[in-house]
Amino acid sequence: MNMQKKYPSARKNINNNLTPQAIAQSIVSKNSPYFLIDIRKIPDEQHVKYIKSAHSIPRSELRALLPQFDKQKIYIICDWCAGSLASRKAIVTLLDAGLDAHELPGGVDVWYQMNLPTDS
Repeated sequence: MNMQKKYPSARKNINNNLTPQAIAQSIVSKNSPYFLIDIRKIPDEQHVKYIKSAHSIPRSELRALLPQFDKQKIYIICDWCAGSLASRKAIVTLLDAGLDAHELPGGVDVWYQMNLPTDS
């Protein structure tokens, strides 16, 4: 599927003006507009850090959970790096459902490099 043809504005949802710092500052608030979705598939035996307040939802499970999503939230898709096929597919799934979806700029790797809040 050519995301650019189906969603002419989807490119802005991938390359947007959100910054990891702005998202990190906002998620500590109870009224944050952001809902972070970590789509990474991580084996249980691996001990990795997770972005604080991110919800671990594999991309394959997103569609089934769509009825539970709040249309007032801004969904931030988190993957290891920016521009992954998995994150683009997750964004399209959310856009198809009429949700506001964006990719985490730089991905989780950049979040770690910036020493932004994580959970183990």
